[in-house]
Amino acid sequence: MLVVATTALRAGQGRLAELVPWLRAVYAAHGPAAGDLLAVALAAAGQEREAREFLDRAGPLRTDYFFKVFATFRAMTLVMLGERAGADELYAALLPYRDAPPPSSGFTVAVRPVARTLGELALLLGLEEEAAGHFARATAIAEQWNSPLGRPDEEAARSPRPDRQDTP
Repeated sequence: MLVVATTALRAGQGRLAELVPWLRAVYAAHGPAAGDLLAVALAAAGQEREAREFLDRAGPLRTDYFFKVFATFRAMTLVMLGERAGADELYAALLPYRDAPPPSSGFTVAVRPVARTLGELALLLGLEEEAAGHFARATAIAEQWNSPLGRPDEEAARSPRPDRQDTP
């Protein structure tokens, strides 16, 4: 729970990249269950090759308590990498949650509204009209919940690497 909550907090702060060393240790201790967390941090740090490796090994998302949280992290990874493979399936899986508030998973972890994630996936898939609708919905949800997590910047959504650090 601490790892998921910390990753969600750093994602909201645009500070995912700084979690890479810690999430490597978590992955070493817990294996594939932490794969999406490490992949999104690696992608945010600009370590694309390794992020793709973890993404390729990730397997299907579990449809349990943390589905929306882990689906959000996986979608963020796909968008940061510009990876369309799997994006359409993830988009379809998240559509039923488009009106979900930022607090997710029984209100224990706050991530951005699913609508924002859907907007970014829609852009990745070339669905500009759908993306605009999702971003508008994300903004409305964020305002309703007084949350900065859903207010998408469309330029950032087109190039979502706010905390990317160039690494060799």
